[in-house]
Amino acid sequence: MSVNVDYTTVSAGDVDNFVQNLDARGTLANETQLSTTEALNKLFSSQIDTQQRKEFLEVLGTEDDYTSLQEEQWKVTSMHRALANKFQEIGMKTTTDKDVLDVLLNDERENNEKDIKFLAYLFACGWGGFNILHTILNPTIYKNNSFSFDAVKPLIRFLLLIYPDLPAGTSTDGKKQPPIFVALQTYPSPRPGKDNNQATEFTSSVKESIIRYLCETENGLGSKSAIKSLAQTVSDNTGRCNAIHKIISSADFDISETVLRELRNIMISERQHGQPGICCLETRDGQDRMCLHIALTAPLNKRSIWWAERLAELLPDLLRATCPSAIKKQGKNGEQLTPLQYFAEQRLQTEESDEKLGSKLGDLEAFLKRQCLINFKIDTCKSIMYGKDTAKEIFLTLDDDIISWEFLESQKLHYKLDTSLKRVHILNSVSIHWDEFSLEARKIATSWKCAGNFDLFMVFFWLKHEIKVKKIVEVVVDDGAGEEESPNDISEIGKKPHSDQAIIECLKGLAVETLNWKRMDIPAEVIIEGAGKNVRRLHLYCSGSQAVLQSWADSNGLSKLENGFEEQDWLKCMDEFADIMEAVEQQPDSASIGIQKSTRPIRVALIDDGVKTSYAGLDNNIHTGRSGWQQSDSPTTQTENSQWEHFRNYNSSHTGHGTVMAYYIKRVCPRVSLYVAKLDCKPHRGGASGYSANVTFSIDSVAQAIEWAVEQDVDIISMSWAIEKGNTPPYNRLWDAVQHAVEKNIILFCANPDRGTGYTEIDTYPLFLGPGHIICVGAATQSGVRWNQIDANDKTCKFFLPGVELGIQVDTKQRRNPDGPPREWCVSPCLT
Repeated sequence: MSVNVDYTTVSAGDVDNFVQNLDARGTLANETQLSTTEALNKLFSSQIDTQQRKEFLEVLGTEDDYTSLQEEQWKVTSMHRALANKFQEIGMKTTTDKDVLDVLLNDERENNEKDIKFLAYLFACGWGGFNILHTILNPTIYKNNSFSFDAVKPLIRFLLLIYPDLPAGTSTDGKKQPPIFVALQTYPSPRPGKDNNQATEFTSSVKESIIRYLCETENGLGSKSAIKSLAQTVSDNTGRCNAIHKIISSADFDISETVLRELRNIMISERQHGQPGICCLETRDGQDRMCLHIALTAPLNKRSIWWAERLAELLPDLLRATCPSAIKKQGKNGEQLTPLQYFAEQRLQTEESDEKLGSKLGDLEAFLKRQCLINFKIDTCKSIMYGKDTAKEIFLTLDDDIISWEFLESQKLHYKLDTSLKRVHILNSVSIHWDEFSLEARKIATSWKCAGNFDLFMVFFWLKHEIKVKKIVEVVVDDGAGEEESPNDISEIGKKPHSDQAIIECLKGLAVETLNWKRMDIPAEVIIEGAGKNVRRLHLYCSGSQAVLQSWADSNGLSKLENGFEEQDWLKCMDEFADIMEAVEQQPDSASIGIQKSTRPIRVALIDDGVKTSYAGLDNNIHTGRSGWQQSDSPTTQTENSQWEHFRNYNSSHTGHGTVMAYYIKRVCPRVSLYVAKLDCKPHRGGASGYSANVTFSIDSVAQAIEWAVEQDVDIISMSWAIEKGNTPPYNRLWDAVQHAVEKNIILFCANPDRGTGYTEIDTYPLFLGPGHIICVGAATQSGVRWNQIDANDKTCKFFLPGVELGIQVDTKQRRNPDGPPREWCVSPCLT
């Protein structure tokens, strides 16, 4: 649950009393013509702009013009220390903003005759550039074992309400430490003769509480500036590092995965020549290690394992990074090691007397290998997983051989398989010979007493018991139902398809994720019992049997498998927003909270390649549509026209792009009324086949579509494409159509052309025709990062929204790969 702050507990009179005590800043207030009373009142209001907030905060001490003298800096620091310790003494007696305000006002009265400008120093920077949050989170200002973080939480909350950027402040001592980094530090013990009762660091539980309270929304402040400060590079005594490195290195606690995902989107500008920066999780510490290497550094424990798994899953590219080995050979620095290679080295230095820890480290190795196998190609996997002297094989293909146990054992002498495999493919041309060494496997197979073949059980039995294989990402078995052969071919060479029990026993215990066992009519229970819930991708072959189809569709059938479509965070957030708005609108008293009952739904004109209206219930949201615009003569041949004629209806989609757009519009606005304007898409010439994967359309159809949308009195026009301007004169009709829409106050959206790096100025249509009136949207990856096909210096995009790797499948007749998501719709120069 988020922390809710009751602003009403601070009365106007309290605020006036508070600011009246800021007399030490009166001169500055008079110089800037700002009333201190007004300043603090406005800071509690949401109706101020950024510049006003800056000016008001200057009145409260954020300006450091008077802290240049060392004496003044020490006074500021002394005031901050006194205030922090004051709240430690008070303990949990202060809980509300009113309580904090009373303490501040009381301290001001007590210090009225002292030479300390108490409240005027509230947000000033003291010695070393430390602000008040630095001081509160500095363990050395407290006595040993006396610090209670709960006691200072109300003060921190109060300060961040007024000054949200406080956690982002960095010291000026050359280290550039943000407050969170100060809290994580271990400081030297006091010199002899000094106060030996001074603390040198916070306990692990206190550090965890600080991080979670500042960064997490659940039971915390959810401060964006605090999260960003975790990535701030600091010059530590061990070299360059940041707070993330510190947290991972300590292996004392973890953070929420929500915060970790936000960190993934924070980019650090470490590259030059206009190249994009790198994710803050990819920055290196003073020992040249990235975060994943740090997590895998001995001694290893359950926290190390948590960090390693989350990092490898969240940012698989970390698995390809290298760092120097900790072991020097012949006086030279160690070789460069990937995380998995480094882990093997560090594991030797970890005491595994705890049997549970040893088992967990084995599971971690398997987890990291899986991340390699599912994210990278075979050669890349092998370079990540093995060193020069430890290389193994991660795939097995059996083809055109008589396979016996003796044959498999002979292969093992030189073809050394890993216990985690990327792929096993057994072709139909393989023949199994049960020799004297395979008696144990044959005895098990014959005990099933079922009809059908069981020959391949020998191969899988050997993999499990001799190679100790625990994981196969993909299994492909030619068993009579593939494209290359027919059931008649199989019967001619005397082979029967494998029995249900044989398939189950072959797959058990291998955690298969992609299953392509090419046999007709495999029942759902065979797949579930054999491969379990690990299956993410499944190929099925059906003879048309009604019983089999019903078993697959039954609630006890394939629906028991886990959904392979992994819902992305931004989609979940979007769905929650839509649900909330839907629920609010249903409330009879919704008007009392400012929700007006609309006389009609929002109208969105979708100018795209059409919509497959039967997909995901879109028929219910389509109000009307239009296609078949008047065309000028074009060089398109009659053959090409006839080839594309069946895509003329607006309720069909050539690439699936328009369908995906409609789906997401409906998802965020369930009651939307869609007006589908289908452009006249045509194949773009190019490529080996004569046509490229891109499409093109006429400029006339674009202009007419916009004119039609204006006539329909729509509220929004969505144009998720871009047209190259080229060297031709401006398109008058298109310009007129855009201007007409602007005059009607219709909100216009268009797409960035995604040309790649080096293109910083965008002159594509329609954006070029309506600068300042058309909102340009750039593509982001599913993690929210700007797509690498948009130059880092391209300033045309007003928003970046997920536009690649969406993970939605829409079947179309023209897609070469209907199993994958639709390709990005890259529009080539138009036909004119």
